[in-house]
Amino acid sequence: MILPAAGFTLLFGRLADLFGRRRLFLAGMVLLDGRRVQ
Repeated sequence: MILPAAGFTLLFGRLADLFGRRRLFLAGMVLLDGRRVQ
């Protein structure tokens, strides 16, 4: 269980470095909100 969590941490940390924390946070909020509406 720890290995997948570490992998996601590295992946999303890299994405935050590339796109910015704010933009990644907003994308996550849009995805969660979009899934809630359906």
